[in-house]
Amino acid sequence: MFVKMQITEMKRKNNMNGVGYHGRISNIPAYDVGISRYWEGDEYMVVITGKIRESCAMAEDLELHRTITTSLGRKSFQIEDIVSNEGCRPQVLMLLLHINF
Repeated sequence: MFVKMQITEMKRKNNMNGVGYHGRISNIPAYDVGISRYWEGDEYMVVITGKIRESCAMAEDLELHRTITTSLGRKSFQIEDIVSNEGCRPQVLMLLLHINF
């Protein structure tokens, strides 16, 4: 199982505010979700994309754009995350990933 991560600063999360250990982002559904399948030479590629926004009035407005890429028969995959600050103020960023098998 691949778990989404907390992306906001830890000092605000230290008191947890009822959001759990993975922050609010772990409970926010993705949008602009898509899947692409295509041939690249002899490999059949599968690419899954989606976005998640974690925002709060008068606080952060961060958007995570995730791309997961693999090919048919491959025993591995690649994850690319791009976090954008869509707010008007700089934000401290903490990015934590973990995978449970």
